[in-house]
Amino acid sequence: MGSLTGIRLSNHDVTVAAVKRGAGARPELVAFRSAEVTDGDVALALRELLKASGLERSSCSVILGSDEYQLLMVEAPEVGNNELRAAMRWRVRELIDFHIDDAVLDIFQVPRGATANPHQMLFVVACRSAVIAEYVAAAEKSGCRLKVIDVTELALRNIASLLEEDVSGVAMLHLEPDFGVITVTQQGTLYLSRQISLGYRQLVGLEGQADLEFQLDNFVLEVQRSLDYYERQFGQPPVRALYLTPLPTRVPAIDAYVDSQIGIPVKPLDLNRLLSIDEPLGADDQARALLPIGASLRLEQEEA
Repeated sequence: MGSLTGIRLSNHDVTVAAVKRGAGARPELVAFRSAEVTDGDVALALRELLKASGLERSSCSVILGSDEYQLLMVEAPEVGNNELRAAMRWRVRELIDFHIDDAVLDIFQVPRGATANPHQMLFVVACRSAVIAEYVAAAEKSGCRLKVIDVTELALRNIASLLEEDVSGVAMLHLEPDFGVITVTQQGTLYLSRQISLGYRQLVGLEGQADLEFQLDNFVLEVQRSLDYYERQFGQPPVRALYLTPLPTRVPAIDAYVDSQIGIPVKPLDLNRLLSIDEPLGADDQARALLPIGASLRLEQEEA
């Protein structure tokens, strides 16, 4: 197939998606399936799902769970490329919540800013080596060929690259049950990512309009801070739009309220408009497929 199969694993369910790119055409969603995990055997569930999807022995990109890694923005040390990873381990040892000897790091560049600070900044992904080993073992047992272990922020970047606004800058707000992620990308490059501690589950559980607006004000504040930082730090004009990723449950008025509070258009992200899909995906399926699709859209030659 020539592309990656995007995979998201949890103790409860497994989701796979595969997207085929073609010159001059919208990417085509050629496979999407999800299944519950029975008897706690994630690898078995993945193997059966890959077989049912016709993706046995495919090259795969697996998304880490949100609680399994930390994404940091750190000033690059002044060392040669061959010494960079060792130097970064020393630099981030106090920034992660587990011992550096147990950490696997991945590094990719932040675009240079427009401020007087001459130092290059780097994104650093830090994950426990035991977590990586579990994913490798699950992939081997399922039969897929693991090429990449990916993160939410880069999956969102891959999807944002399909939006017309990404040419000059676009923001995305993605909500998980108990947290959210704000990203700003431009021309397929991640400029910043900010995690917020409120997810859609808390919003759905609110009883009154006043409580809902209070929490949505927190979203607006975090979004505005992110957009201000992007413009100031990188010397960029305002982003052209903020997209809200699909949710498995309806949150009343979130798009309209955020749209009324910030000075850029707020739009729902609709995968049916970005991809060629035989049968349109409903909101629940879009929410489930979003990150695996983002993982599948990754270009295999990328290092990060």
